[in-house]
Amino acid sequence: MKQNYKGSLYVMLDILALLECYNTYDQDDIYFDVAKTMLENYNQLQTSSIQEFAESNHISISTVSRFMRQMYYDNFSSFRMIYEQTPLQYQYDGKYYPAVKEEDIDPVAYGELLAEKIKETTSQLDEQAITSLLSMIESSDEIVFIGIPLHSEIWRLQVELVLLGKKTKAFIDPNYQVNAVDGVNEKSAVISLIYMPQYNLHQVQQLKRAKEKGARTACIAHVRLQGIENIVDLSLQYEGTGTQVDSLLMQVLLNYIGLRLRNKLLLGKR
Repeated sequence: MKQNYKGSLYVMLDILALLECYNTYDQDDIYFDVAKTMLENYNQLQTSSIQEFAESNHISISTVSRFMRQMYYDNFSSFRMIYEQTPLQYQYDGKYYPAVKEEDIDPVAYGELLAEKIKETTSQLDEQAITSLLSMIESSDEIVFIGIPLHSEIWRLQVELVLLGKKTKAFIDPNYQVNAVDGVNEKSAVISLIYMPQYNLHQVQQLKRAKEKGARTACIAHVRLQGIENIVDLSLQYEGTGTQVDSLLMQVLLNYIGLRLRNKLLLGKR
């Protein structure tokens, strides 16, 4: 049964939410049509009521309302409120790299900055914590990943898990993530990826729920989360930047974990 944590994703960047729906829903699904219409008319949403939007696009008001709840908004008004905050969020939280004038940077300099930050980040990683995470994965029958947004590198990592004979879930839709956590047991591991701080509350709620169900839990985060050690069995944290570069840093880390799993898989076949 779907659980909806009121307000937990209140600050979700609405464009990203719409794009995830549009890019992943079945094209015969009515929600695909709603997401498509909202994206194509995005700049007109500020002046539209739910009734005006529904009537002008030949969609029922009830369908729009259900779609809002599917995206974890209380209603169309809540969505509109976040819409009004988006320009400010984009100005301050949408940077691709910290402390540089992005319009002035050339490709070589940008690559050098990223390489420097990746090296700085990997130097912070606790090798013992990574080894412990791998042991948790190997000793679990099922591995569930949660995160908003959920990094696409996870799906590459799932290839190794499938080849290792593991059940694994990594749903984009946060409602499906909630359902997946509801189904875990003592033979499951739930791994949370946190690299966008506005979604911390949702993650922490799901980790607590997983613990209640008897699953082992781990958190990979680019921020120091106070008290997280009391919620999870394993915490792997590094210092992020608060910009889009944190997504790349998470990708590097997940890629490395996948490499370690692949090496174990190849070793087992020898």
